[in-house]
Amino acid sequence: TVQGNYIGVNATGSAALSNATAGVSIYGGAQGNVIGGTNTDAANVISGNTFQGLGISGANTTGNVVAGNLIGLNPAGNTAMPNGWSGVSIFGGAQSNLIGGTSAAARNLISGNSLQGVTVSDLGTTGNEIAGNYIGLNAAGTAAPNGWSGVQLYGGAQANVIGGSSVGAGNVISGNSFQGVLLTGTNTSGNVIAGNYIGLNPAGSGAIGNGWSGLEIYGAPASNVVGGTVTGSRNVISGNGNYGVFIGNGGTDGNVVSGNYIGVDTSGTLALANAWSGLSVYGGAKGNLIGGNSANAGNVISGNANYGVTLSGADTSGNLVQGNLVGLDATGTQPLGNGWDGVSLYGGASGNVVGLAVNGTGAGNNIAFNASGGLVLFDAATTNNSLRGNNVFSNGYIGINLVGGAEDFYGVTLNEAGDGDAGPNNLQNYPVISQAAGSGPTTTIAGTLNSTASRTVMIDLYRNDILDSSSHGEGQRYVGSTTVNTDGSGEAGFALTVSGNFTGQFFTATATDQTTGDTSEFSLGLLATNGPTLPTFTSPTTLTSTGFIAHISLAIGESYRVQATTNLGVLPVPWIDLTNFVAGVTNYSFIDRSATNIPRRFYRVISP
Repeated sequence: TVQGNYIGVNATGSAALSNATAGVSIYGGAQGNVIGGTNTDAANVISGNTFQGLGISGANTTGNVVAGNLIGLNPAGNTAMPNGWSGVSIFGGAQSNLIGGTSAAARNLISGNSLQGVTVSDLGTTGNEIAGNYIGLNAAGTAAPNGWSGVQLYGGAQANVIGGSSVGAGNVISGNSFQGVLLTGTNTSGNVIAGNYIGLNPAGSGAIGNGWSGLEIYGAPASNVVGGTVTGSRNVISGNGNYGVFIGNGGTDGNVVSGNYIGVDTSGTLALANAWSGLSVYGGAKGNLIGGNSANAGNVISGNANYGVTLSGADTSGNLVQGNLVGLDATGTQPLGNGWDGVSLYGGASGNVVGLAVNGTGAGNNIAFNASGGLVLFDAATTNNSLRGNNVFSNGYIGINLVGGAEDFYGVTLNEAGDGDAGPNNLQNYPVISQAAGSGPTTTIAGTLNSTASRTVMIDLYRNDILDSSSHGEGQRYVGSTTVNTDGSGEAGFALTVSGNFTGQFFTATATDQTTGDTSEFSLGLLATNGPTLPTFTSPTTLTSTGFIAHISLAIGESYRVQATTNLGVLPVPWIDLTNFVAGVTNYSFIDRSATNIPRRFYRVISP
């Protein structure tokens, strides 16, 4: 046990008296030692040393506890007395050591050091826990920056925990010169950052920002977890100088950011803005999950000074943004918008998913009350991104904006016949809704799509209390989807019947090409009226050796006749009945077996 000492300072505690290397070194398999403690006279002052304040290193160096110390500060805890390198370094295969604890008395003040507050590094360095400390703050809870990051994990450190879900385990990591928490390097994986305040004061009510970012995962760390879904695992990452969370560069793959508050205070109802974006993924990072579809997995990413979420750069692909609140408070009911776009993709980010994937897995986000657009895509190389199943509403600009092509005053890109134009998401054409009819307990929405020929396309439908000024949305409530196949000319019809009579609400739609993943902007909205659904031919229609096969959207309980003619050039047109029936299903399949002997035939459906 090492308690009650001045290590690296003079006897009065007024000036540094540096040790030549570290103040305290635990190495070579040392186990079960205690540096400091929870009694009032147990604290060591470990400051002013040439290298680390305290180093723990080597295989089998395990079970050591560092608690209640001042590391990098003077004895009063109010003025920096920096160690020349980091405050605490754990490296070289040291395992299962504890820095801090869950009681206030176990808290270390690790602040004012020349480089990092805490470093954890090297392969084999696993199972260490950094809990309950102030890192970058003095004893009064105001800023005493470490010169670089508050906590850095690098060089292959694995399965370490910064914070934790237990009461009192979270650290306050604030006021540091660059990052609050930094993860770097190949094989730095399986680490958990949970339950911390990063960029806030100890009360969680105000900002003491880290200078660059709250948390950065950069340079190929993989499969680390920030936050979580269990009680107590939420980080609050707010008030930082640029980014709340920053994930970047090739090899930075498979990390999970879930259940956090980013840009808000601990209540989730007041803004504490990160100065640029809440969360940014860039530079070739792949397969990272932001949020999720399980309970409590979604992040609140709101109140940030500019963007909520950005995905950018070539090869930034396969990332999932799902189940988050972007621009709303933690209740999901009150506005707490980001200062510019809710979600922005640019610079060649491709093959990402915001909301539901093409196969329907995942969870939609709520993206609302942002000062500019809801979902905005820039640059021709930014393609193949699926934007499905999100509730997008009350943003300052249009709900989905594929910037480019021939745009109207509001930024809506006009459809192009055949859908061959280039731009973000290949400027995928949006559907055209031709009818929306509430009848009894259901509503049927029908329309057409012109897009790339011979493609399977998912049509997603949304309903809105009102339309925005562009009349193209937004998409306030996701109601469901249907799949169509375009013919050789790129044409398809669709119809979807949903539970609930939504007469008086406005319907919009998007189209997502299931080959590319590209999602369109929102369609022109259409007001749902009360009355029977008009019959509509839907995709596909085919001519086979057994006859002509068509699919027709109908209203259950209504009477219909399918008619045909071979000549539209005479009046009156000689329509003949092929069948008449009362609809028992909403999607009726019809086959005309005589069509195999007729070179040209036209069809219609009438009621009654």
